[in-house]
Amino acid sequence: MAKKEKKSHSPLYRQSKMLQLGALLLIAYVIYSDYQAKHEDRKTETKIVTPKVVDCEIAEGQKKKEEKVDNENLPHITNIKTGQGKAALCGDKVTIHYTGLLPDETIFKDTYASQEPLSFILGDEAVIAGLSRGVEGMKEGGIRQLIVPPAIAYRHSPPTNIYVPAEEQVGFKVELLKIEPQFSQSADIIPLKWFTEKEGSGKTAFCGDRVSISYVVFDATGHLIGKQEEKADITLGKDDVPLAFSAAINGMKEGGRLLLVAAPPHLMAKSPLPVVNLSDMGVLHIQISLKTVE
Repeated sequence: MAKKEKKSHSPLYRQSKMLQLGALLLIAYVIYSDYQAKHEDRKTETKIVTPKVVDCEIAEGQKKKEEKVDNENLPHITNIKTGQGKAALCGDKVTIHYTGLLPDETIFKDTYASQEPLSFILGDEAVIAGLSRGVEGMKEGGIRQLIVPPAIAYRHSPPTNIYVPAEEQVGFKVELLKIEPQFSQSADIIPLKWFTEKEGSGKTAFCGDRVSISYVVFDATGHLIGKQEEKADITLGKDDVPLAFSAAINGMKEGGRLLLVAAPPHLMAKSPLPVVNLSDMGVLHIQISLKTVE
C-alpha cells in the first residue's frame, strides 16, 4: 500500500490561523480584565470606613471618658445615635428625655410616658452626677445608653416617691432634645481650645465640683497681662465661672496644668476675671494650674 502523503499548509494559511489564535487570546484577556475590575469595585464598596472624628478637645475628652468604664466616678457610655451641631459643655442648659432602668430592667422613671422632658444645667446638683456626666459631649438629637455606678447614682441622694437601691447601678436611655449654650453667638468666631502642658496625678475634677486653681493670663503675642497666684476657689459649671474655665478644667487631675486659648466671649460670667479687663482684649492665652478638688 502506498504511504499517505502528509498535507502541507501554505504560509498564508498558517498566518491566518495565528491571527485567529491571537484574537481569541485578546478576547479572553478583555473578559478577564472586566471580571477583575468588577471584583475590585465590590471590594471597594464593602470595605469598612472609619468614622470621622470631630477635631475638638471636647470630643476627644469625651472619648477618653468612654474608655474609662471601670472608674466609679464615670458612667459607661454607649452611643446609639450621634446628634448634630455643637456638643453640650459643662455649664450649658440642656433638655432631655430619658428612661431610668434598674438592673432587672424595671423602669423607675420615664419622661416619654409623662411627656415631661427634664431641663437642667450640666454640673447642677439638681440631677445625679452620673446623668449629668453622661450627657456631656452629646449633640442635639443624640441618643445614649448610660450605665451609672452607685457612687454617682443614688448612693448619696436617694430619689423621692420611687425606690432605687442605694448600692445598685442604674441605667438610662437618654435623648438630648435641646442645648442652650452659655456662650454668646460672637464666641463662634474664634474656636475654644486648650492644650495639656502637664498631666496631673491626683483627684479628677468633674463638672459641678468645687476646685482651687491659679492662673496666668497672656495676650496673643505672649505679653503678660495679669496673674492669680493665690488659689481661687470656683465651682465648675456655675454661672459665676467663665464657661471656658469649666469646659477646660473638667476632666483635669490635681497637679495638672493646661493652656487655654479663648476669646473674651468665652470668658464672660457673672463674676469677671479679677486680673483681666475683657472689654479691650483680643484672643487670650491662659495658663491654668489645678491645685485641689473637693
